[in-house]
Amino acid sequence: MSWFSRLRNAFHSKRLDGEIAEEIEDHLARRADELAARGMDEAEAREKAVIRFGNRTHVSEMTREARLWSTVESFGADVRYAWRGMHKSWGFT
Repeated sequence: MSWFSRLRNAFHSKRLDGEIAEEIEDHLARRADELAARGMDEAEAREKAVIRFGNRTHVSEMTREARLWSTVESFGADVRYAWRGMHKSWGFT
């Protein structure tokens, strides 16, 4: 992944989270369809797919780390926080 796309992801973290959630759901749906095609009940297939996939939060965090520089994201958050603080109290700043 290029540095530009990582930088872009740092400033559009909600979009990145949405993309990761969509990818996880797509993966689960494909696996459940695969299990259902083998003759398993749809509800049971979905449950087995979720169990086999593992902890969604952990996978999401690992994917996020791979697609983003956490230091760049942290720096962006610090800049936004400082800007809000300066904007609220110009006289103090």
